[in-house]
Amino acid sequence: MIKLPSIFSIFLLALSFLVTDLKAAPSNLLLIPESVALADYQSKAISRPSAVDPKVYEQTIGNWGHFWWKWLGKFASAHDPNLQSGKVNCASGQTGKVWFLANAFGGIYQRSCVIPQNTALFIPIFNTIFWTPAPGATFGCKNEKHCRVVADSVISDLIDYSCTLDGNPCSLHYPIIKAQSDTLPFTIKDDSTFTTWGEIPSTRSISISDGYWVMLAPLKKGKHQLHFTATTDSYSHDITYNLTVH
Repeated sequence: MIKLPSIFSIFLLALSFLVTDLKAAPSNLLLIPESVALADYQSKAISRPSAVDPKVYEQTIGNWGHFWWKWLGKFASAHDPNLQSGKVNCASGQTGKVWFLANAFGGIYQRSCVIPQNTALFIPIFNTIFWTPAPGATFGCKNEKHCRVVADSVISDLIDYSCTLDGNPCSLHYPIIKAQSDTLPFTIKDDSTFTTWGEIPSTRSISISDGYWVMLAPLKKGKHQLHFTATTDSYSHDITYNLTVH
């Protein structure tokens, strides 16, 4: 879920994370890509997502991406869904008609879980998040526009990705959308994976999520296999979900 500053502790996320393993995260946590740090980001034009991002289930895809991060941030590091494999509880932390599925901080993961009927699934194929510094800290993006530019720079490192459902490309039925969120607050818990990477527990008033996302409509009753991958020069993940819908 890291070529970003602490902010990006968020791993920049797994996805954007550019982190090859969890132990590597702390040392790269606070590093904004040099090209962005030196750029005159004030001159960069990054449009707000609402102008181009369609709404699905009453929210833009970009904002669903931010909600995905908030969902992940609920968990203590020992129960982080991005670090789990095998049989998992996909119901954990979920509410409403849209459920979130985890990706990873790099590596290959196979998971299986049960999904209730009439539940849409939101998938982070490759993503990141950036925020302004915690009170008293100096690491982070400078303001909303800088956060947008840095997040976009990280996502632009993506070389290749794939998404299949039951062996067919997800894009046959569901658009894969690159989208940023609106400017929204983000709270880092004191026992989360983010804090194990050096982030200070607190609420950041400005945070921007970015990534490639797909919203899957409710699946038919029965067994399904979801597989998605993402690759940059320094990072990759390969995730398989064996889903039982009933």
